[in-house]
Amino acid sequence: MPLMDPMMVVIFVVGLFGVLVWLLLQRDLTLKLREEGLHAHGEVVHVGWDSDHEHLIVKYVLHLQDGTDLHDQYTLQNARQKAPPAVGDAVEALYLPHKPRRHQRVGTEIGTGRLLFRLGALVLLMVVLVALGLISARPRGSSPPAKLRTYEAPLPAGEKRQQSEY
Repeated sequence: MPLMDPMMVVIFVVGLFGVLVWLLLQRDLTLKLREEGLHAHGEVVHVGWDSDHEHLIVKYVLHLQDGTDLHDQYTLQNARQKAPPAVGDAVEALYLPHKPRRHQRVGTEIGTGRLLFRLGALVLLMVVLVALGLISARPRGSSPPAKLRTYEAPLPAGEKRQQSEY
């Protein structure tokens, strides 16, 4: 029985590659915001559970420097383990002046340490999945041929095999 279907390994590796690209794009946004970003203050306007009551959805509004408001939301995975934000709590973010939708809340930036750790974990996971795929794809031993033939040493000249030897 194979450990993993090779096609599943390919799907997982492509998925992990997608996560890797997303992570690098987030890091790129962090660097761009450090150079060009404007600071915005805002507050939490709504906190509620999703339909499965597994994730906490936090909606907030940011007051941009040009006087407009930007509404957005984020999801907390482990909201039951730590104190969730409450309506009225302060939110700070950096945003791009020409694209305010491209913003990051303060504290969610992808720094070098976080990037390297996540990249290492993703690469390690990809290597493990590829190795499992290669192991699964390798034949597990061959079945014997339908009719086995045994080696018979040649007899000295003039001798015949007896019927009982077969």
